[in-house]
Amino acid sequence: VSRIDRALIDIVDRCLAVNPERRFPNVQAVIDALNARDLAKVRRPLMFLGFVGPLLLFVVMALFGLRGYDDAVGESEEFITLRARESNDFAAKFAASSIEGEIRRYFRVARSEAERAELHDLCTSLGETDIVQQLNRPTASSADVEILRRTFFDDPKRQQLHGYLRQRVDSYLQRLQDEPSELKLASIFVVDKTGRMLAGAYDDPATVNLSSGWNYSYRSYFHGGAADLSEDHRDWQDRGSRDVSPIRETHFSAAFQSTTTGIWKVAVSTPIFKNNDPQSDTLGVLAMTVN
Repeated sequence: VSRIDRALIDIVDRCLAVNPERRFPNVQAVIDALNARDLAKVRRPLMFLGFVGPLLLFVVMALFGLRGYDDAVGESEEFITLRARESNDFAAKFAASSIEGEIRRYFRVARSEAERAELHDLCTSLGETDIVQQLNRPTASSADVEILRRTFFDDPKRQQLHGYLRQRVDSYLQRLQDEPSELKLASIFVVDKTGRMLAGAYDDPATVNLSSGWNYSYRSYFHGGAADLSEDHRDWQDRGSRDVSPIRETHFSAAFQSTTTGIWKVAVSTPIFKNNDPQSDTLGVLAMTVN
């Protein structure tokens, strides 16, 4: 019969058993069995709670434990991230300080090179030649400049300036061999006060300065701006003088791709003042590049 529990079924079965040994010995035994059944029904929820309760307690403790673990991991990760940021900040400042010191060295050396009397004499002599004057005519066409450049390249005074710059580059390369911490120059070159490339020498002696005679006043190392003035380099280079003023103080240029080597460089450039007087006119700009 549905809804009758197993304990009552067992009591009824024993009462109706054919074998006398399976039956209750008396009425009191039947009453005791019924009372035991009632007591078991009362205890059953407590037994269930006694089993489930610790399990629920374990689950709750596990959840809180996992939450505490996650919080601890999160706090640890936050602590590690904070320490890593502090370490990175220190490393970045240290690297920036080292780079700043390196750039300061280039600034100091560039100014020293720009103040050399021999350089002044060579730039003045070359700047006064007829061919440089013709190259810098505002009305000079691309065809005129191209023809003049071929003559200019072989000009004896330009060759003298090139030879001087070659010696200066070689002197730094020799120092670098003797002391690895010395400046790692890629080239030294000079442009006149209009931006016209006069001469240059490279770390590889076999490199020919194909830029001589072209106008580079659009480069940031000449005018001191944050970027080059034109992307159409050939059109700018082939023309005559442009209305762009040269720098008046030492400058760290934007990165640029060399038209001679095709290598990306940065330049530390500085003005070449007449008689080394910052209040006077400029003879041109000297630049020292690093690949």
